[in-house]
Amino acid sequence: MEQEHLGMNHLKPGQTRQNGFVVVELLFGLIIFAIASAIGVSLVADRMDAQNYQIAAQQQQQIAEAASKYLKDNFSTVYGSAGTTSPATITPQMLRNTNYLPASFSDTNAFGQSFVVLARRVNVNQLESIVITTGGQAIDEIGTRTIAENMGAPGGFIPFNNTGVIQGVRGGWQLALSNYGINPGVGHTASALFLQDGTLSNDYLYRNAIPGKPELNRMNTALSMGGNNVNDVAALNASGTVTVGGNVDTAGSVNATGNVSASGSVTAQGNVSASGSVTAQSNVVAAGDVYAQSVNASANLTGAAARISGETVTGGWFRTQGDTGWYNEKWGGGWYMSDSDWVRVYGDKNVYTAGNIRGGTVTSEGRATVGEYLQLNGVAIAGTACAANGMVGRTSTGRSLSCDNRVWVVNGSSAPTCTAKTIPGYDANDVTTYACPVGYTKVGWDTAGSGQRFSSTPGVVVGQNDYATIFCCQF
Repeated sequence: MEQEHLGMNHLKPGQTRQNGFVVVELLFGLIIFAIASAIGVSLVADRMDAQNYQIAAQQQQQIAEAASKYLKDNFSTVYGSAGTTSPATITPQMLRNTNYLPASFSDTNAFGQSFVVLARRVNVNQLESIVITTGGQAIDEIGTRTIAENMGAPGGFIPFNNTGVIQGVRGGWQLALSNYGINPGVGHTASALFLQDGTLSNDYLYRNAIPGKPELNRMNTALSMGGNNVNDVAALNASGTVTVGGNVDTAGSVNATGNVSASGSVTAQGNVSASGSVTAQSNVVAAGDVYAQSVNASANLTGAAARISGETVTGGWFRTQGDTGWYNEKWGGGWYMSDSDWVRVYGDKNVYTAGNIRGGTVTSEGRATVGEYLQLNGVAIAGTACAANGMVGRTSTGRSLSCDNRVWVVNGSSAPTCTAKTIPGYDANDVTTYACPVGYTKVGWDTAGSGQRFSSTPGVVVGQNDYATIFCCQF
C-alpha cells in the first residue's frame, strides 16, 4: 500500500511495458518526417526559383534579340531621336507591332517585372542600348545574379551595394543608370546592347581582327591586369606617359612620343635616345657614351669622359681635380695649376688680349715691350727718400723720377738749383711752416742769423743769411 502512495505504477491485466516504447518511436518518426518535409519543400522551392530564374533569363534574351534586330533595321530613326542622357524608348508593344516579337509575348517576366529597351547616343553613329526590367516583384541578389549568369556575357543586374549602376556578369562591364534617366532599384536585371553604324556590337574586346570593325579591338577604358604580366609584346606604343614601378627589360627598343617615367631603374644594353628631356631623380649611369642636346642635373654628373660638340655652360664653378685645367686639343695650349700659387699657361703659349691685363704686381722675367706709351701713376717728390734703387716714378707735374742712392732724382737734370729765402720770423715754427716757391723743395732752414748754412741734404750748399732763412732746391 505504501508503494502505491509513492507513485508506483501497476500494470493492468493484459498490459505490457512495450506500449511506452511504441509511443516514443512514433514521436521520433513524426519529427524526422517533419524535417524531411521541410527539406523537401525547400528543395522544391529552390527548384521552382531556379526554373523561374531560367525562364526570366530566356524571356529577357528574347527581348534583347528582338531589340537588336529592331535597332539594326531602324538605326537612323532611333539614332535621330536618342540623346546622350535622354534615351529613345522601345517597348515590347512596339516590337510586337513590328513583328520582332510574337503577338502572344508578355510585357512582363516571371516576376511581374516589365521590360523596356533604352538607347542613348554615345558617339557619332554609335548607340549604347540596354534592356532593363522595372516594377514587379524585387528579386533577391542571388536571383538577379543567377538570371544574369543564364543570359551570358551581356547579362547584368543592379547590385545592392551600388544601386546607381548596372553591373555585368562577374564585373565584366558596368553602366551608370543616370545616363539613361532611370533607376528601378535593387532586384532588377538588364542586358547590354551596343550598336555602331547600325551594326550590333557587344562592346567586348575581340582577340581577332574583324574586317571593318577596328573598334572591337580597342579599349574604351583603362585596362587593369590585377598584378599579372603582359607577355610577348612585339611593340609597345604610348602617346602618353608610361609609368613603371619596377624595371623595364626589353631586348628591342622602347619608343614613346610622350614621357617614359620610372620610379626605379631604366637599364638598356643598347642606346637610350630621346628627342626631349631625360629626367632622373637619381643617377644616370652609362657604360658607353651619353649624347644629349641639353643635360640638366640638380646633382652630380659623373663619367670617365664627356664629349660635347656645343658649348658647356655652368652657373657655378668649373672645377678640375689634380694638376689639370683647360686644354685646347687643336692648338696644344690651355690653363692649368700645378701648385697653390700660380695659374700657368700650358705649353708656354702666349696670352693675347685687345683688352686689359691687370694685377697687383706685374713681373716680367724678360724684356717688357710697350707698343704705345708707358703710363706712370706712381707720384713721388724729388729729393725725398725711395725704397729701392731702380724704381721709376713721376712728379706731380709729370716729370719722370728715378730712385738713385735711395733718393728720388728728376731724370735728365744736372745739379739742383738752390736758393736761400729770407722769411719773416726767427723761430722754428716760422721756418718749418713756410713753403718754398712752386717747383722747389724745402731742404733745410736756419734761425741763427749768421754764417754760412748747409741744407739738411748732405753736400748741398745753399748760401748764407743773417736772418731766419729757408733753403729751397729745384732738382
